[in-house]
Amino acid sequence: MPQRRLHSVRISAKESTASKSVETQKQTITRKRFWIGLMIGIVVMIFVFFSRYGVMTHISLRSESAELEHKVIVLRKHNDSLRKVITTLQRDTAEIERIAREHYGLIKPGETVYILEKK
Repeated sequence: MPQRRLHSVRISAKESTASKSVETQKQTITRKRFWIGLMIGIVVMIFVFFSRYGVMTHISLRSESAELEHKVIVLRKHNDSLRKVITTLQRDTAEIERIAREHYGLIKPGETVYILEKK
């Protein structure tokens, strides 16, 4: 009988060493899983923020879109004012004459131009 006890004690000592090594292996596997998960998470975050379809690109495109919409509004107002000038010039000969005199220095036949200097 004593041999069986020693043998059983030896088995339990082996079991305790085996269980410790199993725990160590589990901890190692857990650490590896943590680091692999962390690395995958970092790669995903970099992709989400800095890729072609990422958040940063989306924010910059929104800003650019707002700027372009503002430019479109300004250009439409300018086009409207130019259309008004066109219709005025098409209908009002006095306006055409005024622009010809002021901008191009044209005169009617028989007119004399006097240039006054400001002091």
